[in-house]
Amino acid sequence: MPTFNFRDVNKSKYKNIDHWTPLVEHTVAFISYDGEYPNLCSGTLRVMVDDDIYIFPRRALGSGGTCGAGNNWEATHGPWYITQWPNDPIFQDEKVRKAVTDVVNTSVRQGCCGGCA
Repeated sequence: MPTFNFRDVNKSKYKNIDHWTPLVEHTVAFISYDGEYPNLCSGTLRVMVDDDIYIFPRRALGSGGTCGAGNNWEATHGPWYITQWPNDPIFQDEKVRKAVTDVVNTSVRQGCCGGCA
């Protein structure tokens, strides 16, 4: 099996490839996310694990932020969490899940789900 070296990836092909997390067994890199206001959490997430690019189901991100209208309109920021994972055995590894979540939170601006915060 060939050895994958993250430094050999053609970084010019991938926007934001700077945000990557080396693991003992795997390397995780953020590729892209296309969610934006007014549906920030409704985008498609692309992440590289080792040398494979995974496309997450649409709306795979959940926002740790909130928004609501009471007496005062209020919106808060919060960390992202992943609600849906690709159907691949690699995502059964909790270290991979944590690394992907960390890379997402480093790379995707936080806000409420609509993106108004």
